[in-house]
Amino acid sequence: MQAEIKREKWLFFGWYSGLFFVFSGVAILFHAVNGRSFVYNVDAHLQDYPVFLYSGRLLRHFFATGSLRFYDFSIGLGHDVISPLNFNGFGDPLNLLSVFAVGRGALYLYEFTLILRLYLCGIGMLLFCRKRGKSVHMSVLAAVLYTFSAFALPNGLQFYQILNAAYIFPLLLIQLEEVIGHDEKVRGGG
Repeated sequence: MQAEIKREKWLFFGWYSGLFFVFSGVAILFHAVNGRSFVYNVDAHLQDYPVFLYSGRLLRHFFATGSLRFYDFSIGLGHDVISPLNFNGFGDPLNLLSVFAVGRGALYLYEFTLILRLYLCGIGMLLFCRKRGKSVHMSVLAAVLYTFSAFALPNGLQFYQILNAAYIFPLLLIQLEEVIGHDEKVRGGG
C-alpha cells in the first residue's frame, strides 16, 4: 500500500518532468534557431538581467568581506540598493543563485533560473491538483497547460516576476484551502 502511494506520487512528477523537458526543449530550440536568448526585451535586457548580475556581485562582495553596500549609483535604478533589489533581486529566493553568475556563464545561469521558474509553475499546479484528488493524467495535463500557457510562457520569459506569481499562486491556494478547512472544523466542532 505504502509503496503504491509512493509510486503514484513519483508518477505525477515523472510524467510532468518528462513533458516539461520536451516542451521547454522546443522553446529553447526555437530561441536558438532564431539566434535569440531569453534576455531580449527591454525590461529583461536593461533592468532584470543587470540587477541579477549586480545582486551576484553584491553577494560575492558580502561573502568575501562581510560588509554590504546600501548606497550605490552604479546599478542605474537609483541610489538606494535595497529598494530596487527587494523587488527585482533579493525579494526572489531564486535570484540568490546570482552569486554564481560570473563571466560568460552568467547569461546561461539567468536563463536557467527562468526555466526553473517555469518548471516550478507546473510543480505548484501539480501539487494543487494532487491535493484536490485529481487523477495522474488530469494533474499532469493541468500542470503542463498551466506552465506553457499564453500567460506564463511569453510574459514570464519577459518579466520573471510573473513566473514568481505563477508558481506561488497554486501553493497559496493549497494553504488557503487548509486555512478555510481548519476554520470550518473549528466552527463545526465548537
